Parts: sequence; structure tokens; C-alpha cells
Amino acid sequence: SETRLREEIKAGDTRLWEEMVKQREEMKAGDTRLWEEMVKQREEMKAGDTRLWEEMVRQREEIKAGDTRLWEEMVRQREEMKAGETRLWEEMKASEARQRQERQDSETRLREEMQASEARQRQERQDSETRLWEEMTRQREEMKAGEARQREALLDVKGEVKSLGDKLDSLLVLMAKGTAVPTVGHDR
Repeated sequence: SETRLREEIKAGDTRLWEEMVKQREEMKAGDTRLWEEMVKQREEMKAGDTRLWEEMVRQREEIKAGDTRLWEEMVRQREEMKAGETRLWEEMKASEARQRQERQDSETRLREEMQASEARQRQERQDSETRLWEEMTRQREEMKAGEARQREALLDVKGEVKSLGDKLDSLLVLMAKGTAVPTVGHDR
């Protein structure tokens, strides 16, 4: 009877230990998933920054190409002006004004697109950080709930162990007195 009681206590301890190990593994798995999500979000933000930079470089190259074409047009028109054609001179001035306006318009559009893109990136980053924070908070709450369950399970097992200990003490006292020990379905 004492051996059986000890085995039950040992089995209770084993169940408690296995539950604690399982909870720790679940918490580790949660931490791993959270970390992987953070790494993925960072890589997406880096990729977004890279795309933005490439777009800026492309726009600058287009502006340079536009400037080159403008310069070539100016040279050609100056050569025609040297031939003495006043009409070409007036056309050159009109063309320069149009080119300047187009360049200013292009630069304005580029600035506006860059600002809009940066605002989108900032908003996406903030949204990503908010989602990440909410996920971390949820994970922490789950971990706290798991710890509370572990504590409750430990208290239950302690109660069972104390009850079994009390029964064992009573049994030993009765056996020491030589009193008939009531058992289920049997006499002493």
C-alpha cells in the first residue's frame, strides 16, 4: 500500500514535469515563430527600401538623359542660329522654355512620387510594427495563461500528494495500534 502510494506520488510528479516541459516547448515554439515573423518583416522593409532606391536612380537617369537631349538640341539650334535665321533663334528660346518647364514638371512629379512613396513606406512600416507588437502581446498573454495553468496543475498535484500523505499517515497509525485496517472489499 505504501509502495503504491509512492508510485502514485511519483506518477503525479512525472505528469507535472511532462506538462511543464510541454509548456516550455510551446513557449519556445511561440518565441521562434515570433522571431521568424520579425525577420520576415525586416526583409520585406529592406526590399521595399531597395525598390524605392532603384526607382529614384531610374528617375534621375531619365532626368540626365532629358538634360543631354536638351543640350544637344540647344547646340543644334545654336548652329542654325549662326546661319543667321532669327526664326530658329526664337524657336530655340521657346524650346528651352518648354524643356525647362518639362524638367521642372518632371522634378516636381518625381519629388511628389518620392514623398508619396516614402509616406507609404513609413505607413507600411508602422502597420508592420503595430502588427508585430500585437502578436508579441498576444504571445505574452498566452505565456502568462500557460504559466497560470501550470501553477494550477502544480497546486492540484500538491493537494493530491498531501491527501495521499494524510491517508498514509492514518494507515500507519492504525497499523501501529494493531487496529483492523478497512480496505475496499477485504478484511485485514
